[in-house]
Amino acid sequence: MLALQSFTTTMTPTHKDQSSELTSRIHHLQHLLENLPPTLPLDPVESNYHFGLDTELIDDEGIWYAFNRNLEVCFEMHRLGKDETIVFQERGERYKALIEMMKAAVKALPAETDRTFLCEVWLEWLIKAAELQGAKAQAKYIIH
Repeated sequence: MLALQSFTTTMTPTHKDQSSELTSRIHHLQHLLENLPPTLPLDPVESNYHFGLDTELIDDEGIWYAFNRNLEVCFEMHRLGKDETIVFQERGERYKALIEMMKAAVKALPAETDRTFLCEVWLEWLIKAAELQGAKAQAKYIIH
């Protein structure tokens, strides 16, 4: 079973500044996910979205591996073609776990390059996918 593990780290000013920027982008994603089109099913009983960090994977392979693996499985990345993007299959409460997992990963990733990769690859990709599906954030949450 997947379990969300909490993390504490000592942050240097650079880590803190970058984490603050990443947290802001994560909040933007959260608001987009809260505003996905109402045509998507709301909290369906059957779902592929089981967001969380597997503590065994963290122990065996590290946080980065556990984070990537969870997103690859949940969003079925193996089914996407080269130029395809993620398509959200539902809306609702499950995304809270995604947001918490992203925040935990930002706090726990030791290297700035890992945090940058998280932002450039996963976070921005998910933001773009939500926007392409018609998600709209309230004006006060739009960050450029």
